[in-house]
Formats: sequence, structure tokens, C-alpha cells
Amino acid sequence: MAAVTGQTVLVLGGGVGGVAAANRLRRGLDRRHKVVLVNRDPDFTFAASYLWVMSGRRRAAQLTRPLPKLGRRGIEVVIGQVPHIDPATRTVTVDGRELNADHLVVALGADYATGRVPGLARAHLRDPVRRADPRRGPGPDRVWPGRGRHGRSAV
Repeated sequence: MAAVTGQTVLVLGGGVGGVAAANRLRRGLDRRHKVVLVNRDPDFTFAASYLWVMSGRRRAAQLTRPLPKLGRRGIEVVIGQVPHIDPATRTVTVDGRELNADHLVVALGADYATGRVPGLARAHLRDPVRRADPRRGPGPDRVWPGRGRHGRSAV
């Protein structure tokens, strides 16, 4: 009887969905199977907590974790851009390197279409943690708790 070889699962995207999927797969699959998470940034940021930064209950650094630490759980992490996905061959191009998988999980999330909403590109909303950093203080487009109407934050 031939030995059963492991399979590779590529999880594309290191946001909430991708990290949750990779963790769940790693816990549920036998160790002979490989779980690889691919993300363009080396850090995971829990975006749902930006409100805590704006209200001063957390610092921006408290919402961020380095994705390579998932290696301790048996999840391989590859950092790079994914310009091409071939679902037919289950091949993904990451910074010019081809990765092959037996299974693909695509959890790339969403990106802002700042040009489609008048004024959004000027508002610099692409980096909410930086804009919500209380060390920068209030500015013409930022109002911190207690300074806005009814004590609400406005960014």
C-alpha cells in the first residue's frame, strides 16, 4: 500500500477571513497537509477595532500582529503581491513566483474605489489607523470625543 502524501491549501488574503480560514484548516487537517497563507502585507490588523483607537481606548500598535507568527501554529506565510490566480490549474503568482495548490481559499477582501466617491481620495481614508492616531491630535478633518456634536468621533 502506497503512503498517502499531503496536500497543499493556499489561503489568499491575510485579513480576518483568511487568517480565520488558515487557523481553522490547520487545526482540522492532519500535519502531513500544508497550509500556506499569502498576503501582500506582513501584518494583520483587526480593522473592526479602529473605533477603539479613535476613542483612545487602544493604541494602533495593539490592533496589529505580525503574520509570520502563524508559523508557530504550522501555517506557512508568504508575503507578496498576487497579480494572477489560475483557478483551473490552482496556480497563484506571488511576486513572480508560482505557487501550486491542491485547494485554494480566496479571501482577498475589498479595496476602496476612492476615485468613485467625490472627495474620498482627498480624505486619505486608505490608512485609518494612521488617521485615527491620537498622537496626531485634532485637525481640520478630525474631531475627537468631547469635541464633536454630542461627544462623537468624526474622522
